[in-house]
Amino acid sequence: MAGDLTPTPPRGRHALLACLAAALTLAVPHAALATPPAFDCDADTDGVRLAICADPDLGTLERTLAETVANALAGLPPGRATALGEEQAAWWDQLKMCGDAAEPARCIGDALAGRTALVAARFDLAGSGATETLVCADGSGLVRTTFPTAPVVIRLDRGAIRLYLVERGTGVFAGGGAQFRVAGDGGTLVLDGTETTCAAP
Repeated sequence: MAGDLTPTPPRGRHALLACLAAALTLAVPHAALATPPAFDCDADTDGVRLAICADPDLGTLERTLAETVANALAGLPPGRATALGEEQAAWWDQLKMCGDAAEPARCIGDALAGRTALVAARFDLAGSGATETLVCADGSGLVRTTFPTAPVVIRLDRGAIRLYLVERGTGVFAGGGAQFRVAGDGGTLVLDGTETTCAAP
């Protein structure tokens, strides 16, 4: 799931992020990173990537994401592998929005962790999930599968529709324009602007 692409934030904020990241990079040698990112820090000038190079924790998260995507690609036929590669590139473009966030490092870290969990769940790299069947107020069925990832990812199957949602806050999952809010043994699904309450039968 690539997510909706949004406009690139103002250049000024990106320039500031790049300058701050460059300063931090000088203070923290790349060799000192416990787990350096998968890309070449000496060759990249993108503000978000420089911020990742300057922060050991972000470097570890990026490396984990890169390895997870590589494992997913290894198990896909050429057509699907190409699609995932294009989706990942679009996701990186969207990540640049973190340059406009109040806390860029936290924004980048949350995005990296969420993307890793999502890819692991979608491509059977997260182990078996716990599955339960819910009945919605409109009479339709909803199968919810919860994966043991961090952050938690749920898969919702409703007829021909399949959604993967990442936990964005306690009991709130979102992704691809959809949202699921957990309540009791069920929750509320928001899809295409319509809310549907679902619960265990």
